[in-house]
Amino acid sequence: MYLASYFQDTLPPRKDQAMLDDFCQRFHVQPDHIRWHRMAVEQSAGPLYSTGFRERVLPYQEKGLFLAGMFSRPNYPERSMEGAVCAGEEVAALLTREERA
Repeated sequence: MYLASYFQDTLPPRKDQAMLDDFCQRFHVQPDHIRWHRMAVEQSAGPLYSTGFRERVLPYQEKGLFLAGMFSRPNYPERSMEGAVCAGEEVAALLTREERA
């Protein structure tokens, strides 16, 4: 599971624990079910698209792995939560079709 939190300036104290607590509450996960976690901070996390990026966006299914998220076609050229949800729903539909096949 990848959790993202965008902020400006200085990372708030104990942000990693706050994100874990929020995740557990939202998705009804018991904290002791989390085996490990790691917090990484990247000041330049926003995407920089190069010319022709639209043609290089990965398909949802690549070598048996299903991918959806902020890097998916619904999020180009602007990232948004709506785009990520749309990509997730489209991958869920693909998985549903795979199960029926």
